[in-house]
Amino acid sequence: PAIHGIAIIATMNETAERRFYLYVVTATLSTIVAGIAAVDALLAIGLDGPHGYLNTALNAAAALIVGPFVYNGLSKVLLTAMRKSQWIKQRVLNKFYVEGTWAGYYYATEADLKTDDVFYVVDYFEQDVSALTVIGESHTKHGGQRASWESKATQISPGASRMVFVIDCTIPSKGLRFDAVTEFSLVRTAGSKWPDIVSGRSTNVTSNKMESVSYTVRQKKVCHAVRLDTTAALKHAHQFYKDDKKRLLP
Repeated sequence: PAIHGIAIIATMNETAERRFYLYVVTATLSTIVAGIAAVDALLAIGLDGPHGYLNTALNAAAALIVGPFVYNGLSKVLLTAMRKSQWIKQRVLNKFYVEGTWAGYYYATEADLKTDDVFYVVDYFEQDVSALTVIGESHTKHGGQRASWESKATQISPGASRMVFVIDCTIPSKGLRFDAVTEFSLVRTAGSKWPDIVSGRSTNVTSNKMESVSYTVRQKKVCHAVRLDTTAALKHAHQFYKDDKKRLLP
C-alpha cells in the first residue's frame, strides 16, 4: 500500500493573503458606513444640522471602537466560508488557487522516456489563504510504491506563475530520507481560470548517503478534491504520461 506523509503547513506568498484581507477591509468599511448612515437616519440628525460636529465626533468614535470587531468578525466568517465552499475559495484565491489532486510522472533523462522508465506521481495540495500543504507519493511503472513526501516550506510567486516547495522525502525500500527542492511553472491551458498543469524539476539535496539527482516532473490537475483515491489518481497519471509522450517523442 502507498505510504502517505504527514503534511506540514507552510506560509504561502503574501500576495494571496493581501488579496483576502483587501476583501475583508472593503467589507468592513462598507459595513461601518452603512451602520453610520442607518444611525443618522434613525436619529434624524444630519451632519449639516446644529448637532453636526457632535454627530461627526460620535460617528468617528463609534467607527474606531466597532471597526476592529467588525473586521475580525468578517475575517472569521470569510475564512469559515472558504473552508466549507470550494466555490468561495476559488473566487477569493483566484489565480493562486491550486488546491486539489494532481497526477503525473517524473524521469531523470530523455532516454528514460524511450524505455518508459518513469515514475508515476500523485500530489495532494490542500490550501487556505495563508498556507499550502503538499502531500505526495510516487510509484514505479509496475505499480509498486517508491517514495512518499511531505512539504516543509511552500511559496507561490507574486504573479502566480511559479511555485517552489521543499519536501521531506522518504524511500522506504532503500532506507533513505532526504530533502528535495521542487520548482514548478504554473500553466493555465486555454479556458482555464486556474493553473491546471505544473511542469518543472525536483532536485534532492546531497547527503552523506546519496548524490544529488534532478528529475523532470509534469503533472495535471485531476480534480478539486484534496483526497481522490490513489488508485484512481494513478490511472490519470498513466494516461497523462501516454498523452504527453506523443508530444515529447514525436
